[in-house]
Amino acid sequence: MSIVCSISLPSCSSFAVLSSWCSAAHLQDEGPLLTGTPLSEPEYDQFFKPLRAPYRASATCLIRALYGCQNPLIQRLDQYENHGVIPQGPVCSDLPEIPFFADFCTFTFYRCTMKKYFVKVSLNCFQMKLVLRNALESADTGNGW
Repeated sequence: MSIVCSISLPSCSSFAVLSSWCSAAHLQDEGPLLTGTPLSEPEYDQFFKPLRAPYRASATCLIRALYGCQNPLIQRLDQYENHGVIPQGPVCSDLPEIPFFADFCTFTFYRCTMKKYFVKVSLNCFQMKLVLRNALESADTGNGW
């Protein structure tokens, strides 16, 4: 699966930076098990590599602040960061001061506001949520506990 960023955007340097980065980003098809999971360490390194310059990360945050998480380009970045599916509901972070956020959008706004551009969603928390969800689904169908 690959993510294509073919969106008509106003002529703006922030959009140009983000659009050029997005057009270079490709999501590897890792199969159904990774869909919606955070990127691995090597994948995060690759994901953030074009944004390492502070002005580029800042440009992405400016677009997020101006247009919100519902902007198609921002959604594509968020999907890319999570193997194609933006997490629904609470997410955990690698931030010791705030380990939980109400949703992925809130997490990304915090990351931008605090200029902690490269903080990630915690995979450990994601795995715990999967186990809990599977247990609840099993209980609902009468196949568990």
